[in-house]
Amino acid sequence: MTVVVADRPAAPRRWTILRWLLPATILLALAGYFGPWIGHRVAGLVVMGLDLGEYVKFLTPVRAGQIALWREGFYLPLVVASLSASLIAFRRELRYPWVVRGLLLATAIVAALNLLPPAWTPQRMLTDEFRQQAAALAICLAAMAFSPLLALLPRRLVAVLVAAGALG
Repeated sequence: MTVVVADRPAAPRRWTILRWLLPATILLALAGYFGPWIGHRVAGLVVMGLDLGEYVKFLTPVRAGQIALWREGFYLPLVVASLSASLIAFRRELRYPWVVRGLLLATAIVAALNLLPPAWTPQRMLTDEFRQQAAALAICLAAMAFSPLLALLPRRLVAVLVAAGALG
């Protein structure tokens, strides 16, 4: 006998697969980002994806201006993961339990706070070097705070935003 709760009708099969695939891909992307990108046998010389945004500005060709580089591009995986988690946490059609919603929002916060540079102060975040990071951090935290309202956005718009972020 199948019991259907009035508040939560049975989800179609496509939503059942998608509802677990989305958080899994966010976590997989973050695991890849926090993992080593430049390996070395000495642990202290391993460069993680998280460190690349700071590491590249000390390379001689970058400092000499021989290579034009958008350093903040190394932080895009964090921004995409944070915004995606905030956008899907309260979607009605995905029907996440409160525990999963909480974990998605915690993931959004952790990803957003990793946008902070290693030694930061509020004044330093307003300098030209870190202004884009500060704006991305503010947008990600605002999206997390307003994620119940973001669930009211049209489904196709959210799908396009998440897909564009994943491909971008």
